[in-house]
Amino acid sequence: METKTSDSEQQLPKLRIQIVANGPALIQGPVIITDQHGRKEQKNSLFALCRCGSSHSRPYCDGTHNYNGFTD
Repeated sequence: METKTSDSEQQLPKLRIQIVANGPALIQGPVIITDQHGRKEQKNSLFALCRCGSSHSRPYCDGTHNYNGFTD
């Protein structure tokens, strides 16, 4: 089965979001992250956002979920 896409959908950059079980949200693609102070940072490659709330480098994941018992 083939899915048809419009011309505007074909021109959009690819953004992929994957939620890792008991871990971070993996984001891949061109995105702009805006923090609570309005500072913006453009990301173009794969990165991980913290979901456990305990990362020392929030909003990015630092692997703390592996030690603090975070589960979905």
